Amino acid sequence: MTDTEDLRRRFHEAAQPHAGLLCAYIKRRVPADDASDVAQEVMLALWKRALDGGIPPEREFVALMLAVARNKIADLYRARSGGFVRPAVDDEGEESMMFDMLPDGSDVCAQVSEAVDISDAIKRLSGRDRELVRLYYGAGLGFSEISEAVGMPVGTVKSRMSAIRSALRARLGDGYAN
Repeated sequence: MTDTEDLRRRFHEAAQPHAGLLCAYIKRRVPADDASDVAQEVMLALWKRALDGGIPPEREFVALMLAVARNKIADLYRARSGGFVRPAVDDEGEESMMFDMLPDGSDVCAQVSEAVDISDAIKRLSGRDRELVRLYYGAGLGFSEISEAVGMPVGTVKSRMSAIRSALRARLGDGYAN
């Protein structure tokens, strides 16, 4: 077996178990007609990275796969709009998702104030809990997808998310229960 064939086999072994996660992530963010094209672009980009630097460990591979998918989705929308499109979740994660968590009916100043409160509360969470919040609220992943992405049992993801919501509710009050 040549080095390229071995790399291809290892790449397949790394990517195949997470194909469902990748497809679900993409299908939630692009029109159905574009989903397979974006998935192919993601896999091609990952393959090129594998050729250049090998295949990272599984958890890093999943994180890399989702990051590449996010970039390819942004590329798609950027190409269609002819300009810059901000991704759904930025490097910090909180600022771009916090507005989606606000109660309805607030004026803009109140929304900004509430968004800052939410951002501050999220920043006080542990790194692992912030990651779960970003994946659930920011990336729109379900519990089973998060479980696969972070290598944590589904039941643990559910219980952590329940504890996170309770902690945020305690810090913010019941008006932010979602």
